[in-house]
Amino acid sequence: MVKAILFDLDGTLLDRDRSLAAFLAQQFERVPALRGMGREAYIRRFVELDRKGYVWKDVVYRTLIEEYRL
Repeated sequence: MVKAILFDLDGTLLDRDRSLAAFLAQQFERVPALRGMGREAYIRRFVELDRKGYVWKDVVYRTLIEEYRL
């Protein structure tokens, strides 16, 4: 039996930007409160705040809630 651990560093195996955008588009459709922002505006602002994953998601969501009064 072969055991292995696989790490994806810096988007080698997974395109984080595309995956995040797809997730956010689906989230936008599921959360009616986001509709007032507009889909593209939501995705763009989330990605800006996220800073390639270096900002905790609770901080990103809290900022969006405050900025857009969600």
